[in-house]
Amino acid sequence: MNAIDQWTIAIIGDAKVGKTALANRYVLNCFYGEQDLLSYSNSTHGLIIIYLSHPTLQSYEATHEDLIQRQLVIDYKMCLVRVLDTGGREEYASRLDYWIREAQGIALVYSVSSRESFLRLEHFWRAIKRVRGEDFATFVLVANKCGKAEAEREVSWEEGLALAQQWGCALIETSALRSDAGGNVDIIYERLVRLLRSTGVQDHIEPEKKEEGNRGIYH
Repeated sequence: MNAIDQWTIAIIGDAKVGKTALANRYVLNCFYGEQDLLSYSNSTHGLIIIYLSHPTLQSYEATHEDLIQRQLVIDYKMCLVRVLDTGGREEYASRLDYWIREAQGIALVYSVSSRESFLRLEHFWRAIKRVRGEDFATFVLVANKCGKAEAEREVSWEEGLALAQQWGCALIETSALRSDAGGNVDIIYERLVRLLRSTGVQDHIEPEKKEEGNRGIYH
């Protein structure tokens, strides 16, 4: 039997940007926010215990307090995607370097309804470059909570696009609330797996934007 790809992807960003929701939507195809599961963390040393009784868990596996995983086919090849969810653990800021070091790919997340979370990206980006080096390129920028009303939006598509172009990465607008493909959540992980398989080189990729409502993709 051929060995399958195994990739570890960390979801990193400021508090309350929807990191846990993005992990749960991808692995369990359900919506739980960070606050929904936080009360379980003290008694179980993590958030994964709640998943064990979830009716859709048949093809998923919990590993330890920060890590859940999903086995699937991307581009006709089987792979195991291990998602390192840092949501609900902002008090453990000292672990940021560890999360960055452990991950092969990184989803750098902000909320389109929080300018503060957008401005905080610089802190996380600098940490990534410090820990992994200036040449590290297997990360994407994720603009989450795009399902909110336009009046609640504090960060425009154009601002996110400008930052993605500055950092030389993809920008993916997502809504973890949505269970269909329009939420774009799967694209985060598919994009990172493809980057990892191709050694992360993105030279000569032309910018492209595809939109459904106010959600888009730049890569």
